[in-house]
Amino acid sequence: MQRAFEPTLVEAAGVVTAFALGTMLTPPPRACSCGRAAPAPGASPARVRRWHTRCPPMHERNPLRGELQIQIMAALWRLGSGTVEDVRTAIAPRRNAYTTVQTVLNRLAERRLVTRERHGRAYVYRPKLSEADYVARSIRRALAGASGTARKTALAQLIAGLDESELAQLQEMARRSGRP
Repeated sequence: MQRAFEPTLVEAAGVVTAFALGTMLTPPPRACSCGRAAPAPGASPARVRRWHTRCPPMHERNPLRGELQIQIMAALWRLGSGTVEDVRTAIAPRRNAYTTVQTVLNRLAERRLVTRERHGRAYVYRPKLSEADYVARSIRRALAGASGTARKTALAQLIAGLDESELAQLQEMARRSGRP
């Protein structure tokens, strides 16, 4: 006998049509947000429950999208943390509606790029990654699909754009990390 709220596949005419969650029926997922396909019909309930849990964290898959998300994250990185109004004020040249900034912050929280914590009547948002970590992951993600020659050329162009003091700092950081 099936326990209440245990996900199972509901089959009709040989086609999986829905997941049964107790008495609620929801459409079957075709794929996870990372693109992984849903388990095949007849898969074990344990596999159905965890098929999408092996995906990499959302912030590793989804870079910032759009100018407003970039501006909001830049403001949070500068502030360290802040309420919707703090962030809204920090992106002052372009005054967006309170609800627009709140919606973007909530979406960033859903994607696990920021955390939110309730303080009194307001939520305080904090970036989960530092700006440097985010930029490093973005560069790593961009270079991952390129050929070896393209990666070397792109990195050489980035390094060539540094001034003398930045290059010296980079060499020192490489020495400290154990890299020549």
